[in-house]
Amino acid sequence: MRRIDKKIIVVAIIAIALSLFFIKQVFQYEVWVDETVGPGIYPLVILIVIMVAALILMVKGFVQPEYQIISPYPAGSIKGILIKKIADILAEKFKSGVMVVSKTGEGFFSANYAGYRAKPDGKTLMIMTSEKPSSPNFLAASVSVENFEPILGLTFDPDILVIKSKSDAQSDPTNTTQFLQGLLNMKIGFSHSEEVPYYLREVLIKRTGIEIKGSFFNDTHFMLKALEGGDINAGFCPLSSILNKDDFRDKYKIVAVASSEKVRELPKTPTFEELGIDLLSGQWMGLGCPRGTDKKRVEYIYSALTEPKQLETLTREMQEKREQEALQGPELFRNFLLRQQRALDELNLKGINGSVRDFSSLYRFVGAIAFFVCFILFIYYVGYFLIASFAFLLGLSIIIWPTKIKRSLPVIIVVSAGVSLGVYYIFSAVFNVVFP
Repeated sequence: MRRIDKKIIVVAIIAIALSLFFIKQVFQYEVWVDETVGPGIYPLVILIVIMVAALILMVKGFVQPEYQIISPYPAGSIKGILIKKIADILAEKFKSGVMVVSKTGEGFFSANYAGYRAKPDGKTLMIMTSEKPSSPNFLAASVSVENFEPILGLTFDPDILVIKSKSDAQSDPTNTTQFLQGLLNMKIGFSHSEEVPYYLREVLIKRTGIEIKGSFFNDTHFMLKALEGGDINAGFCPLSSILNKDDFRDKYKIVAVASSEKVRELPKTPTFEELGIDLLSGQWMGLGCPRGTDKKRVEYIYSALTEPKQLETLTREMQEKREQEALQGPELFRNFLLRQQRALDELNLKGINGSVRDFSSLYRFVGAIAFFVCFILFIYYVGYFLIASFAFLLGLSIIIWPTKIKRSLPVIIVVSAGVSLGVYYIFSAVFNVVFP
């Protein structure tokens, strides 16, 4: 059984109707003049291309598979290939096509938005993940718990705390709670993009009572270089970023792992919980469906993926892709997410962006469009390009800025003014075009 995507069909019909209308108008201009193309050929070709694309969309709207998995990963990526394997397993079980819909953008066009807007009929599944700049770790868990029903935890790449093998900080070679507390009092590096505040550091501060001095690095390589150079005393990084480094164990020592259980690759390394600190942190991925989906449907999908044959296929696929598999059923996966959500609740950070949902929400998207329309109308009727462009860039930045505005306002003002003056100067000095 297949379903019809009415929205796509309506949009396609409108696009075809408008194309036909404009094609009729285009024939007022000659498309062939003196054995060469005329002024009407270019809009004619563009309109024909639009109409053909609309026809293709209409056909796709009529042949939508009954099931779909909405994914935030590109189709050809490592995780994209893994998700396609999940779709194949489900298709074999359901005896029906399962389409993977990749939505790699943020906000209104993101996978999250499409997922929690879908009907809770058990036919739309969602890949939940913390691997998004706007929803790292604890925030992503809170978003997922609020909007989705967990089906199956798939991967978990825990954060680890590393020091140099011959670190001056390590007077006692055994990993004790006292040693860990002392280490956190020193300067710590974080191999993560900085958020304001960055959740991992804030959770550590809250749960240890230690004011941690953090340095942020976009890549584990640079964090390890800083550790070697003595700029930091210890560093947090994802486990996967160091597993395949041949010389890692010679240069560095892993103090603790931010997982609920010891990881297979580090059987002797304790968890933070074993050292007296409640910390569950890392990049994770799982399968879910819109909140409100019938529990029996959730269990059915879970059982379809965890039958011995299917489970073996799924596990082998993750191992081949070198993913840190962490298969968890609906309740275990929910508890995993709730534990991270509680860390966020303790910090009382939900109000940072007005919501725990993505900062690029539908309201921000609509607001950005409204600001652009006002900008165009102001230029057309009033003029004053510099004032209008500065106001537009300032308002747009405030709408889409992912961090606290009060802290970032000076930067926003300087950048908005600089871009406005720069554009005005380039057009007036280089292209000899003077704006009103």
